[in-house]
Amino acid sequence: MKKALLIKLEAPSYSSIGMERAFKEHFEVVSIDWQGVRFNLGIDKLWPAIMFQVGLFNPDLIFIQLQVSHVLNTEQFKELGKMAFVINYTEDVREDIQWMEDAAPHIGLTLFTNQDDVDKLKEKGIYNVAYMPVS
Repeated sequence: MKKALLIKLEAPSYSSIGMERAFKEHFEVVSIDWQGVRFNLGIDKLWPAIMFQVGLFNPDLIFIQLQVSHVLNTEQFKELGKMAFVINYTEDVREDIQWMEDAAPHIGLTLFTNQDDVDKLKEKGIYNVAYMPVS
């Protein structure tokens, strides 16, 4: 069975349980709640936790649910992109998507919940982007 590492979002008003359940139907799954790491251990502990799981689990797919620029930087996306097929999924519409534009060429796929951001990146020659509506 293929392996997926989920770097997911959990918050008081949001849950990734349904998404994780769906992944488990098709993959062996290990997940990291990046918000939990951020608030309980500090954001500086997230990258080592991700790299530990990548080394231990050796995933075929890394699915990241990330909406903000201060969690992972472009160099970290590059490194992950060398280790597995990486999908970054943002569920928010943001004014500044420069960090996603910078990361997109180094990973497998960047998913947006709005077509405008997809079009913006495609206009700049970045084609590994797609629209995925929220449920």
